Amino acid sequence: MRLLIDASNLVPESGGFVHLKKTLENFTKKKFDKIVIVSSKEVIKKLNIKNPKILFETNLFLNKNLFYRIFWKVFILNFTAKKFKSDVIFILGGYFVIKPNIPTIILIQNLLPFSNISIADENVLTVVKNIILRVLHKYSIRRADLSVYLSRHTNNILKNLTDKYLIINHGVEKDFYYKRVKFHKFNSKNNHRKFKILYLSKYEKYKNHINLVRACQYLKNKGHNISLDLVGIKNNNFEKSKLFFLIKKINKKHKDLINVRKIETHRNIKKILKEYDLHVYPSTCESFGIIILETIASSLPIICSDYPVFKEILRKNTLYFNPYNFLDISKKILIYMNNNLLRKNNTMKLFRLSKNYNWDLTCEKTYLAIKKQLKT
Repeated sequence: MRLLIDASNLVPESGGFVHLKKTLENFTKKKFDKIVIVSSKEVIKKLNIKNPKILFETNLFLNKNLFYRIFWKVFILNFTAKKFKSDVIFILGGYFVIKPNIPTIILIQNLLPFSNISIADENVLTVVKNIILRVLHKYSIRRADLSVYLSRHTNNILKNLTDKYLIINHGVEKDFYYKRVKFHKFNSKNNHRKFKILYLSKYEKYKNHINLVRACQYLKNKGHNISLDLVGIKNNNFEKSKLFFLIKKINKKHKDLINVRKIETHRNIKKILKEYDLHVYPSTCESFGIIILETIASSLPIICSDYPVFKEILRKNTLYFNPYNFLDISKKILIYMNNNLLRKNNTMKLFRLSKNYNWDLTCEKTYLAIKKQLKT
C-alpha cells in the first residue's frame, strides 16, 4: 500500500509542519509500504527525514505562491498520484480542486477562511485569498472520503458540510515536559525583578499582537514592572505594519518594554518557554494551537483570549480575556502577576492535563484512519 501526502501548503516550523514531521517520525513499514511527500524544497530540507520508505517530490509550482500551488492541484496532483502508484492521498492543506480518483483524506488546519471577523482585519489580497480558500475548503470537505479535524471547535464550525469526519488532536513532544519548581512572587509595582511576558506567534493581524502591546503599554504607564517579548514575528510584513511603528513609539518612552525576537527552529521553543513568567495568547482564530500544548507541558503559566478552542484545551484552568479589549487583557495579566498561588495552581493543573496529548497516539489514530479508507 502506498500513501501520497500533499504537503504543498506547508511552511517550515508551522503547526502543520510539526504535525507532518511527527507523523513521518512515527511511520513504520507495517503501516504502508511507501510514503511519498510532495512539498517545497524548503519544507523537505527542514523535515530532514532519513527513511528509505519515505520519498520526497517537488517541482517549480510547489515552490511559488498560492496560485501556482492551486495550478499544481488542478493539473499535476492526480498525475503525481498515478506516477507513484498511490493507493490513498492525505491532503494537509485541507482542499483539492479536482477530486482524485483514489480515496482522499483532508486535514483541516486553517479556520481563517471561515472567520469573518478575522478576514475583515486583513488586507485586500489576504481577503481575496481567504474567500478563494473558503470555496475550495467547502467543496473539498463535501467530497472528501474523510475530513480530519483538530478539535471539536472545528467540527462546530463545519458540522453542516459532512458527516464523514474524525477529530484527532495535535500531540506534544515528550521533551517539552518540564515541571517548574519556582514561581516568583511579584508585587506589581515594588519589585526589582521584571515580570517577563511572552507571546510566541508568527505575525498575522488575526494573531492580535497589537492589543497585547497596548495592554502592556497601559500597565507600564501605571508603573508596573513588566516586559513583553514578541517571539517569531519578524518578517517583511511586520516591518511595514502599524504594530512595528507602535512598538517603536512605545519604546522611545519606555526603553525595551517591547522586544522582538526571532525564532530559528521549532527546537528553540523548549528553551524559550523556560525564560518567562507568563505566556499571553490573544489570537482570534485557531484550529488548535500546538504552542498552547507546548506551553502547558513546559509548565509556563498562560492566559488566553476567550476563543472556543482554547477553552476546549485549557478548560477552567486559566484566565480568559476579550482579545479586542486591551484593558481586559491588562486586567488579567495583573491578576496573574499579583496572585502567585492562583498562577501556580492553574499551571500545575495544566501540566497534568498536557499529558493527555500524545504524538504517538495522534499518529496511530491518523494512520489507522488512512488505512481504513482502503477497506471501504
